[in-house]
Amino acid sequence: MKHPQIHIADAPQFYDIEVFNQCEQSQNLMVTIECWKDVHPALVTLPVDWDHPIPYGILYAKEPDADVTHFIETVKKAQEKNM
Repeated sequence: MKHPQIHIADAPQFYDIEVFNQCEQSQNLMVTIECWKDVHPALVTLPVDWDHPIPYGILYAKEPDADVTHFIETVKKAQEKNM
C-alpha cells in the first residue's frame, strides 16, 4: 500500500543507540520488536497486533565450546519433538 505522505526508509543493518537517537530527533516513527520497548528513555512503544511474524535464531560461534554445543543439540531435539 502506498500513500503520498508516507515514506518508508530502511534502518541500518546493525542497530546502535544512534538509530534510536535519530528517530527521536527527527520525529520519525519506527517499527520495532517488543523487546526494544525500553531501549531509549525519550521513545515510547505502542504495541500493535499485526500478522507479521519476525523470525528469530540463535547466533553462536562456528566452533562452539562444549556447553554451547550441548545447548544447541538440546534445542534441536526439542524442535524435532514439536514438529
